[in-house]
Amino acid sequence: MPKHSELIELEVSAEEALAACRAALESSGWEITDETGGELRAREEAWRLDCRTSPSRIEVCALDTGDATTLSVRASAPGIGPIPGPGRLRRQVNALRVRIAEATASQTA
Repeated sequence: MPKHSELIELEVSAEEALAACRAALESSGWEITDETGGELRAREEAWRLDCRTSPSRIEVCALDTGDATTLSVRASAPGIGPIPGPGRLRRQVNALRVRIAEATASQTA
C-alpha cells in the first residue's frame, strides 16, 4: 500500500489549522469520515475516480506548539487491484498544503 507523510507548520491555532484543513479537503473532493479532538480523517470521494483507481485516505493530526501548529499529514491508498503510486499521494498532500496555506494566510492577513 503506497504511503506518504509530511509535516505542515502553520502560524495559527490548532482549531484554525484544522478548520482550514477541513475546508480544503471538502472543497477538493474529499469526504470527512471522522473528526475527533485534534484529528481529521478523510477519504477521496470514489465517484470522482475512474473504476481502476483506489480512493486515497488522509489522516491529519494537529499539534499546538503554543504560537504555532504542526499538522502531521499521512496519506495512503489501500485497496485491491491497480493502486496509485506514491507520486499521486505526494501531489495530493501538496495540493492540500497549498489550499491550507491560502486559507490560513487570509485568516492572518
